[in-house]
Amino acid sequence: MKINKALIKEKFNEYNKLYFNSELPKCEIKIKSAYRYYGLFECKYHEKYKKATFKTITISDLYDYTDENLKNILVHEMIHYFLIEKKKSGEAQIERLICMWHDGCIDLPSYDWCSSSRSPWKCR
Repeated sequence: MKINKALIKEKFNEYNKLYFNSELPKCEIKIKSAYRYYGLFECKYHEKYKKATFKTITISDLYDYTDENLKNILVHEMIHYFLIEKKKSGEAQIERLICMWHDGCIDLPSYDWCSSSRSPWKCR
């Protein structure tokens, strides 16, 4: 399946309602021709104000996605977004996401953690 911005926005709204009780505010959606990643969540977090700004989910258009692949990638990026939005009560939120994964509601890809000059960690 080829993707476009309208499709990703539609899926974001669908998964936000289904998995996150519509708690995620809208964010910028970008489509880029990127070989380095399938999906990417970026934001700037202001520790002083306890608030994330410039929230963006980017999906690469260089791949032919199945419905399941696209769901896994987008929900993965939405989880990053969710954890930033709910940082104050992070422990309970992480537990909720683990339960969703354990119950089979979402299928999370495995993580490969590494350090990065742009952030203390990233998924790849």
